[in-house]
Amino acid sequence: MRERIVAEGLAVVQLDCDPLLVSVVERLPVPCAVYVAAKENEYLPQRARAELAASLKAVRWVALGLGEGATDLRGAEAAARTALEQLVLTKSRGA
Repeated sequence: MRERIVAEGLAVVQLDCDPLLVSVVERLPVPCAVYVAAKENEYLPQRARAELAASLKAVRWVALGLGEGATDLRGAEAAARTALEQLVLTKSRGA
């Protein structure tokens, strides 16, 4: 896969896609290859998360695991997920 990534000039990113959030998708370089690793306390299984990543227009290739040298967007995903969870909690309390 590494040869194809280089040959196609793809950016390489590491994502969780658990859940897939617009604020993170908007940050994806185009075109890109995505690595999706196993994680604890996942909402969706790893393969389902990889399929979500594969459905994105910016994504040409998806692989399971950790991508050596990949731009890691998992921190941005975690921050966006926390913000979404806080919004849901606030709304559910009627605030």
